[in-house]
Amino acid sequence: MPALYVIEHLDEAIEKKWCRVYYQPIVRTISGKLCAMEALARWDDPYWGFLTPPFFIAILEQHKLIHNLDAFLIEEICRNMARSSRTSVLTSSRWTWPF
Repeated sequence: MPALYVIEHLDEAIEKKWCRVYYQPIVRTISGKLCAMEALARWDDPYWGFLTPPFFIAILEQHKLIHNLDAFLIEEICRNMARSSRTSVLTSSRWTWPF
């Protein structure tokens, strides 16, 4: 896949939710309890399939477009946090939000 595809389709990927946030749990090894979550950018393209982050992030950084993806991720994470605080999805002795 040419790098030009990433550059030309970033806005469309964000708008159409091809770019998404995946949450990676961080667990304390001693207690086995969740202590944090890491937000990861993922791009699942309908034409090219799942793009690896090192590929598309490097291109966006090289072309000074990474801020567009960063802004989308921050907005999406904030939306998810607000939704989870309203619905108590992540509130129990094992899951707490924010971490």
